[in-house]
Amino acid sequence: MAQVYQRFEDLHYQKRRATTEQRASRKFLPYQVECRNGVVRPIWTFTKTVRLEKYGRERLVIVHETADLRDAPRFLLTYALHWDSSRVFATWSYRWPIETFHKFAKQLVGFDVAQLRNEEGGSAIALLIFLCS
Repeated sequence: MAQVYQRFEDLHYQKRRATTEQRASRKFLPYQVECRNGVVRPIWTFTKTVRLEKYGRERLVIVHETADLRDAPRFLLTYALHWDSSRVFATWSYRWPIETFHKFAKQLVGFDVAQLRNEEGGSAIALLIFLCS
């Protein structure tokens, strides 16, 4: 009896999952987005305006880069409620390399130490300028 019940649950779960995937695939709209390097990338997005307790209203954009929606989604938030999802993704494609540069500069190069708050910070900035030129 337990095996029959387990099999029924498995079938019910599979049917429910298939229905959910079909609904999700209808809500994700396809776009062609020109990214920062000039490459046009196909994306599938779902967007909705949400209200977050500490931040107020924001636009949530969920982005997939494959048509079957099986890749890991990217969750992007913006205050620009009037932007469509393709513009949010294109702007993110410009911003992401800048974020990785800042992370690299702080962790490996030492930009976080180079601040003009004391004499040591001033000498660190002078050293960095010397290395860059």
